[in-house]
Amino acid sequence: MRPNRGGATLWVGSLLMFCIGLAGCQEDYREWDGVPDIKCEGDWCHYEGWFGIGVDQIWGADQENIYVCGWQQILFFDGENFSEVYRHKDSYVINVRFMDIWGSGKDDVWVVGSPDTFIDDTNPGEIVHCVSGRCVRQHNHTPGTLVAVHGSSADNVWAVGSQSAVLHYDGQSWNALASPASTVWTDVATFGPGEVWLVGYDDNIWRMHQGAWEQVETGLGSGKRHFTSLWAGAPDDVWFFGFWDSDKTCILMHWDGDSIKRFELPWADGWTVGLGNVWTSYVGGLNAHDFWVTGDPLWHWDGQNWLQLSIPLKHFANEIWTDRAGEFWITGSMTMENTEGEPIHFYIHHYKPYLRR
Repeated sequence: MRPNRGGATLWVGSLLMFCIGLAGCQEDYREWDGVPDIKCEGDWCHYEGWFGIGVDQIWGADQENIYVCGWQQILFFDGENFSEVYRHKDSYVINVRFMDIWGSGKDDVWVVGSPDTFIDDTNPGEIVHCVSGRCVRQHNHTPGTLVAVHGSSADNVWAVGSQSAVLHYDGQSWNALASPASTVWTDVATFGPGEVWLVGYDDNIWRMHQGAWEQVETGLGSGKRHFTSLWAGAPDDVWFFGFWDSDKTCILMHWDGDSIKRFELPWADGWTVGLGNVWTSYVGGLNAHDFWVTGDPLWHWDGQNWLQLSIPLKHFANEIWTDRAGEFWITGSMTMENTEGEPIHFYIHHYKPYLRR
């Protein structure tokens, strides 16, 4: 889930409503015992547990070095099971949401998120660096929730977020850069120094080419659009996901190296993706012939057709990570069906065989 609109974000409002419904987050934020339950059925394995109040993002160096982040926590998968490697301030009071994760390798992983007091994103967002499973909080003085992080190497890492925040890590330190627009930046991708993509609200798609920013016109005509996610497989294979402000209809666009065009989606009403929230969907994959849009169900593009894959246990996908065809990991979100005061669980899903056609 990416943040929405300006300083006050909808995900904060949603959390507050969630807290009210559970009689307060602090009282209901239960300690995770550190050992997820593993349940395998058919093509899926599910890692179930009280991963704080949620698990959002997932990234891996390979199948035996996978990181997951969410509220307060960063988890690490070593090929057998998950363990907690970082908890913000060793606290069970919710005050930080980690929102994205990327690494140049298993020993160089960056995690970014909201400020320490997440309701006020005029404070600096959190940055955590993980090396060999040891995670350390970094210094950041730039205001704004950091929503996304991506890099091309250990000395070319970008992070963006609200308050028009654009940061760059050069291998030594994080530095704030001038933003090409005033917006909430929702995602970033880079192929190397001087080659960067940014997406954000208010129809913002920007490309840095050879060190200079240029806005990419969508050609969609009048109306306000918000772009919430991007995935870049190659300089000529970049995907953008967003929605129309007026009716929340989903938009998927593709850059082929020369121009950008709208891509037809397999569902009629994009607002029904996930739990009825368009911003719960992410894009990701391996290449232009192996590409995913998350939600429930998952949608897979094989280069010619959309294929549908349902997720068991009445959960839907947040983020997806894969490094090989036919096998992927996703973070799953909560079910609101529990009314007995029992813990609301979250899932990390692992799908192994290829799609059944």
